[in-house]
Amino acid sequence: MTSYSVTIFAHNEESYITQAIESILSQAESKNIYVLVNGSVDKTADLVRQCARNIHVHEYAEPGKSRTWNRFFLQDDLPEYDYYIVMDGDAYLAPDTIKSLVETLESNSDAYIAAALPLNGRKKEFYQKEMIKNHGLFGDCYAVRKNFIQRLKSLKIALPEDLIGDDGLLGALAKIDCMNESHWNDARVVPCVPLSASVPTHKATGITVGFYCHPFEILSVKSWVMQYKRMVNYSVRFYQNKIIRYILSEQNATNLPQYLSALYPDFLPKFKPRTGIYYWLDKYALKKMQSKTTDKF
Repeated sequence: MTSYSVTIFAHNEESYITQAIESILSQAESKNIYVLVNGSVDKTADLVRQCARNIHVHEYAEPGKSRTWNRFFLQDDLPEYDYYIVMDGDAYLAPDTIKSLVETLESNSDAYIAAALPLNGRKKEFYQKEMIKNHGLFGDCYAVRKNFIQRLKSLKIALPEDLIGDDGLLGALAKIDCMNESHWNDARVVPCVPLSASVPTHKATGITVGFYCHPFEILSVKSWVMQYKRMVNYSVRFYQNKIIRYILSEQNATNLPQYLSALYPDFLPKFKPRTGIYYWLDKYALKKMQSKTTDKF
């Protein structure tokens, strides 16, 4: 019998975590839900425990999705399931999404990851088409096959702990089979679209399974501050991806460092801000990255 778990990454998500949990409880048993509360100073963990008695709550003092991903999925005593559904604590799932993620991997035996598609936002159709065309991956929700985790562990490959996000690198590692870009195969990451006749489809896009994100609140100062920090992080990620692409094209995935900042002194002198709307964000991001070169690991 096929087994699966749902793992939620949550950092200060007291405003959203209950909705995330409730969207899962209609699709999965609470005993198979794991919530990784990392670096939170709010009531996220308490709210999770109120949702259902058997949910597993792991609390880590340090924040960081990549660091937390390593701690949970690469541990020696990782609970064993055939498939691991992963999602963010500020997202929530449409009905039948977990079922469709599992069916997608079962129908694509060579795939390591099934990627859920976004269901809201003004550019959702654009992102859906791009993810289907390019076999893309959003960290908001995806499913991982057990043997992908096992392969990472056997090769001692972990995500750099200061990596912004997890999705881009995980998608690349899946496509290159944890080796290098000469082994690239898009089919190892597959978009999740309804496969079962019992799952309805939308007439316009054909997509009714996937994840929802909470919309940007234009009148909220907190939302603007969070959006600014997010945009700076996107710029940091842009430059981090340049370093990662070099490693995966010129070396091997086993050469990924514990901290990307260990390589900043070699790469930052070559990086310049992009022109246009990204200029000031990139400029601040590069300054932020430069400050990390003096940190001790």
